[in-house]
Amino acid sequence: MAKYVKREIWVEETEVDLASVEVMTIAKAANYLGVYTQAVSLALDRGDLTSIIDRKAPKRQGRRLVLRSEVEAWERKRARRKVQQVPTTQVTYSW
Repeated sequence: MAKYVKREIWVEETEVDLASVEVMTIAKAANYLGVYTQAVSLALDRGDLTSIIDRKAPKRQGRRLVLRSEVEAWERKRARRKVQQVPTTQVTYSW
């Protein structure tokens, strides 16, 4: 298990042992969620998602990673919100 140091809204991994299936880049998270990368970045900045910094990656090329489990949980939360917004009655017209 990785040891994490909590610093405000981001986490620095002190021991690299996360499998690549446990994390994803901001771009992949945005693609999975069907949103722009800015939306994922804002969620990271707000603290809605945990940011993991990959010190070996070049800057601005997938250095900030997101936990896949949190992205999937955020997607489920968004899906529930969409279901709640669907109108209960629907009017159809036939011409």
